[in-house]
Formats: sequence, structure tokens, C-alpha cells
Amino acid sequence: PGTPFTTVAWMYAACVLIAIPVGRWLLLYLLPEKELRLELFFLTNALVAILGIVATVNGRTSVAGVSEVNWGALAGVGGITIIGSAIGLVWRRVKKRIN
Repeated sequence: PGTPFTTVAWMYAACVLIAIPVGRWLLLYLLPEKELRLELFFLTNALVAILGIVATVNGRTSVAGVSEVNWGALAGVGGITIIGSAIGLVWRRVKKRIN
């Protein structure tokens, strides 16, 4: 009964793959000034760092570590990273030639 975890995980990954470029475009539209975007980037990184310190201050974690590696998932993440990097590289070179 229910949906398998792998199906939910891949659907979530597909949503994230779509949400990141759309979110970037929306952020560029809402904050056209580069300095303001950099300041927002710095503040969000500082918030994540502070929350990371607070979450791990006592050294205990809620889930025990796992020693087995899901090689299929690792290959999927690696493939998405390589394909995304290649698309970004081609996009940058094409954009550079146009300008």
C-alpha cells in the first residue's frame, strides 16, 4: 500500500530540477540589481550556517548513519550534475558569442 519511496524521490528530484531554473529567473525578475542579489545570497548563506551550527551543537543526530551506498541514486545525481554542467557550459559559450 502506498507509493514507493524511490518514486516519490525521483518525482521530487524532477520538481527540483524544474524549480531551480524557474526560481533563478523569478529572482532575476524580482531583484534586477546584482548587488542586492549578492547581499541576499550572503544573508541566506549566513542563516544556513547558523542553523547548521544550532542543529548540530549537541553532537547527536536523529537518524543513525548508514554504511551502504545506493549506487543507482549516486549515479543519477552524478549524471544530472554532469548534464547540467554541460548545458550550462554550452549556454555560456553561446551567450558569449552572441554578445
